Amino acid sequence: MPRIQTNASRVIGAPRADVWAVAATPDCEEDPGLCQHIVGAPKSGVGARHVILGPPAPPHGIRTVMFSEVVAELDGHWRSVQTHGGAWEHEETWFFTDAPDGETLVRISGWHLRPSVPAARSSSYQAALDKLAMDALDRLADRVAAQH
Repeated sequence: MPRIQTNASRVIGAPRADVWAVAATPDCEEDPGLCQHIVGAPKSGVGARHVILGPPAPPHGIRTVMFSEVVAELDGHWRSVQTHGGAWEHEETWFFTDAPDGETLVRISGWHLRPSVPAARSSSYQAALDKLAMDALDRLADRVAAQH
């Protein structure tokens, strides 16, 4: 199975402690129809687990069910999350670093393991994964902006 890297970064206009506080708060409450916490698991920190129902995929509208868990964390600095969605596995680590002018650099670095990705398509697949990571950073930035 090919291992495909995922990378994205973004500066968010708030101090690291504020960005971390928002990132450490699960956003399942924003769309409870698509994201559910696992009963009995912590909602944040190591061991936090939830299930996500993916969007309908063409041509038949089948949805991927994803299980996601925080597997490691250094409070205020980084968090690793592992997600399984049937035949694929994804692990990413989010890094939070102080940036100039009281801002925060948030960087996502990870890998995606999926069967049957032809070598000719792996670069386009990596670009799509990087865009998903960037979209996640944009959602975080929007959540931080809403708190300020």
